[in-house]
Amino acid sequence: MSEPELAAAQTTPRSHLYEIDVLRLLTFACVIAVHTVNYIGGFGVVTDALLTLLHFTRGAFFWLTAFVLTYGQLRRPRPLRRFWPRRFLLVGVPYVVWSGVYVFLNATISDSLGDPLARLVDWAHALLRGDAAEQLYFLLVTMQVYLVIPALIWAVRRFPEAHLLFLSVAFLVQGAVFWVARYEPATVAWTHGSLTSVFTSYLFFVVGGVVAGAHADAVLRWVRGHRVVLAVALTATAVLALAVYALNRHIGLDLSDASDEMQPVQLVWSTVATLALLSVGAWWADHRRPGSWDDRTLAWASDRSFGIFLSHPAMITILLALGITAPSNPAALRVPIAYVLVVIGAVVTTEVFRWTPLSLPLTGRPMVRRTREAFVQPVGENR
Repeated sequence: MSEPELAAAQTTPRSHLYEIDVLRLLTFACVIAVHTVNYIGGFGVVTDALLTLLHFTRGAFFWLTAFVLTYGQLRRPRPLRRFWPRRFLLVGVPYVVWSGVYVFLNATISDSLGDPLARLVDWAHALLRGDAAEQLYFLLVTMQVYLVIPALIWAVRRFPEAHLLFLSVAFLVQGAVFWVARYEPATVAWTHGSLTSVFTSYLFFVVGGVVAGAHADAVLRWVRGHRVVLAVALTATAVLALAVYALNRHIGLDLSDASDEMQPVQLVWSTVATLALLSVGAWWADHRRPGSWDDRTLAWASDRSFGIFLSHPAMITILLALGITAPSNPAALRVPIAYVLVVIGAVVTTEVFRWTPLSLPLTGRPMVRRTREAFVQPVGENR
């Protein structure tokens, strides 16, 4: 792409951001890695240090969600009577269905199915807490974001001079929540660990996504022009995050708590990691060849990514039940093998669902009806 073409691509309003497709796929790939390492790798100094770095996915996920919603609403405003029903349909229905799937799957595998009525009660409780599976709280928080984001977008548009103030307040609020949750847990014991399922625990990333979405062109230009800066910052903040992990171990926290996702340092590390991956997406978008094999593959993967995200913990559960990744093998061997098997299983499962009437409740996408739709994602707003 020539310099004039690149400049035009950065300033011309677009309905679809291919940079975001790459960021989404990389983030979801790392989410799968988090859960695979957590459940297959077991506790260990190295595996938990790796988890410390992979936990950026939470911030990236909610930044991405807020960015896409803001970008879409500012360019193609939808009244709330259309915005909310569509969003809650595509996320709320899969949330309800998959919560039930995981409640009954886990009960069946653990041979504790018992009274089906009791499992229905467990299902209802899981819907309130977002804990039927490791990743479903993402969806519960996302639906909370859907409720508040119209107000956040209004505030960003109404007070353009206050964006830095909004970010600063959100940073302090989320930093305080993380600090208390990690280092003063007794003061929030009444929440019974539910802070991870409340959107205020990710306020900085949500507000950051809204502000970035309002300045999308400037943000994308910035990540394109500062790749070296981002690479240096990524290295420095990774070292910082690992240093905090080591310090947590030094002051007596166990491996799980030392690498916990609700660490104040995650505000810095997750932000830098998200922007760094966005710069990777920008590089790909600048070199994208429309209609090429890799372009069609990315479109296909982007379309299936949410279904893969929803189904991958089931693959981990099945692997554990079958004993395929035996603990007797070293983590350095069983984790990569398990990761590949989980991805393959989730991809195949999602692909099957996409071609059935169950596609919407199980993948968050309407059923594929034409062969072309399986490979080419229509240009439109990013998910």
